[in-house]
Amino acid sequence: GFHSLVLMGVADADYKFMYFDVGAYGSEGTVRLDLPPSRIVHGKLIPLYFVADDAFPLAKHIQKPFKPPSKYKTLPEDERIFNYRLSRARRTIENAFGILCVRWLCLARTMFVGPDRAQKVITACCLLHNYLTTVDKNEYVPQGFSDTVLENGSIVDGYWRTRIPPNSMFRDEEGLSSGGRLPENAKLIREHLKNYLNSEQGSLSWQINLFK
Repeated sequence: GFHSLVLMGVADADYKFMYFDVGAYGSEGTVRLDLPPSRIVHGKLIPLYFVADDAFPLAKHIQKPFKPPSKYKTLPEDERIFNYRLSRARRTIENAFGILCVRWLCLARTMFVGPDRAQKVITACCLLHNYLTTVDKNEYVPQGFSDTVLENGSIVDGYWRTRIPPNSMFRDEEGLSSGGRLPENAKLIREHLKNYLNSEQGSLSWQINLFK
């Protein structure tokens, strides 16, 4: 049989990993991070949060998209705009993982090493990724290699997406659902952020045109 390792990561706008953890095989751990203090957003104190997809639960420090009430109903426009803005931000970590997998081919196939050695290999790849992104980004992530956001808000996929092998460690987990009842305070935070992103102060001039 084969072991499976989970790589969790947080990336900045330059696709560098600010935090990553190569999970222990056969177990799930609890990670505690010292986050910066809350900030005032649109008149209310909002905790800093991670942008995530539907594989994660909605929580005080995790924001995820709205889901339609059923497959036969669509979301209202303000929720679709929130989802677009959140998904646009989430592309940063998606690009970071994609670039990592394409640049380090050992991650594109089964590693014929033990779990402990595999953890070290993945950790080394993440560190080298950060180093090259810092010292030689133009060569490591040339123009067009990562996703590009145009002035009208449309997104051009980076060509790393065409080079992901089918058996690489890169996975799109958006189809997963955390399920369960959403915590009330997390729902209120998401609702406030939705209102802000649809307000005069927080909206983008072209975002409404994406849904016409």
